[in-house]
Amino acid sequence: MALIKTRSRGINLADTFNFTGTLQQNGGAIAGGKVLQVQSAQSTSNTLVETTSFVETQPSVNITPSATSSKIAIFYASAMGYQNTNSLTFYTFYSLQRTVGGTATNLGNSTSGINGVYYASVSYGDIWGGGGFPLLDSPNTTSECTYVPIVRVNNTSADFYTKVEGQHNIIAMEIGA
Repeated sequence: MALIKTRSRGINLADTFNFTGTLQQNGGAIAGGKVLQVQSAQSTSNTLVETTSFVETQPSVNITPSATSSKIAIFYASAMGYQNTNSLTFYTFYSLQRTVGGTATNLGNSTSGINGVYYASVSYGDIWGGGGFPLLDSPNTTSECTYVPIVRVNNTSADFYTKVEGQHNIIAMEIGA
């Protein structure tokens, strides 16, 4: 294993990674990208989704960026299940809603969200797994941002539950520019 040679002004990566250039220390070329704060929330709430419109699920997380140039990294994970006794083929679509000052914005595609899952010929108890997504947001504000996962189905007969066992988790990290 090759060692990284260091100099007083930076780190030389050429020998180790065939990288040409120097990463600068504090005040140099690499200034941003630091995690400034982390907020998280958990929930064991179960949301029944039987609509083709996005509905809010749990949990939500609040974070107040320290600068308008900050980015917010969101990580969401949820259990899921199908509770209808009929065999059915359907899609679920997960997305994320950001609310600032009373204005809510769907951060994903208005139809397919951020993450879509296809289920073919499932019946009662067939789906026991997880869904979720990562997302990097640029809210361009120093006001409090509330992030809420939202979900919809493409078939109103789906009887899709966002949690059957376990818990939902959401993490918001402010990344400095």
